[in-house]
Amino acid sequence: MKKCILCWFIVLIVKINSISAVKKIVVPLDYKSIQSAINNANEGDTVYVMNSIYRENIVLADHIFLLGKEPDKTIIRGNTRDPVVRAANHSTLRNFTIERGGIGILSENTNMVIQNNIIRENSKTGIHCLISLPHIQNNIIADNEWSGIYCELVA
Repeated sequence: MKKCILCWFIVLIVKINSISAVKKIVVPLDYKSIQSAINNANEGDTVYVMNSIYRENIVLADHIFLLGKEPDKTIIRGNTRDPVVRAANHSTLRNFTIERGGIGILSENTNMVIQNNIIRENSKTGIHCLISLPHIQNNIIADNEWSGIYCELVA
């Protein structure tokens, strides 16, 4: 009985430590690029991005919260061929301008939140959902060459 109580106590301490380990990473103070910050983030962390133009294509990680300071001044500018943002499960993308990629945001077999963004000027589509159901809320999606949001299921 005492061993069982001790085991539960240890499990509880480990859980509490893992919950309190969530951190906020600030770009460009902690890391120069958004992708470097994502690569060094753990589940549950927030990557907070200051206003600027970031010329990169990023791949989100599961359970990461990516937050821009202001949607019209925190810009991720792609390379016109690839997706600017590749989604990840249970991640959040909020307060960015996503522009000049082949696809603005590619959500492929993921469940993520896309909220309060400006998604514009991509050479194909703004948001491409492939076998996924992202939560898309309060975004401005304009001036993408093919479509704003394109969702497809493959059988």
